[in-house]
Amino acid sequence: MKTLKQEEIYATEYRDLEDLREHLEEFLERYYNCQRLHSALKYRTPASFEASLAATTDESRAAKIEFSKA
Repeated sequence: MKTLKQEEIYATEYRDLEDLREHLEEFLERYYNCQRLHSALKYRTPASFEASLAATTDESRAAKIEFSKA
């Protein structure tokens, strides 16, 4: 929330509540999730973290399937 407030809300002037909502969605989808590095994710973006997690999960599933066939 601190980052959202500092980097978007306090830095931008909005026409109305609808304008704020549009900017927030864009901020979250285009910047916060895809470009901004997060220290809690070992300095990766949430998008890249989720992609690596999905790949690991897919590899685990494939390994389980191969193990079961043996």
